[in-house]
Amino acid sequence: MSAVGGTVQDWISSHCRYGTSEFDDQIRTYKDKKITAEFDGTKFAFPQSQDAYRNVMNWVLLEDGTSVGWNESPRTGWSFPRSSKRVTAKYMEWFKEKGLIS
Repeated sequence: MSAVGGTVQDWISSHCRYGTSEFDDQIRTYKDKKITAEFDGTKFAFPQSQDAYRNVMNWVLLEDGTSVGWNESPRTGWSFPRSSKRVTAKYMEWFKEKGLIS
């Protein structure tokens, strides 16, 4: 199922047994943002400025130009980091230059 067109809350709840209730605090400020693209984090690195999230298996691009990753840390569990427009734009430009996306 593609996440494109849905919200961050829809995307997370489609993978969670109990919806988003356990993650509401983490996603409350961007849960209603629309998703414009979804990426496999094993092929397209999650946009970030400090390489703090090493277990992002997939991530989405949001309508406002930011991105949200699904970080599956073996030590701390799931988290949903959000990257700024500037950082996301830099990564998207690099992906385009390399011909990985159009």
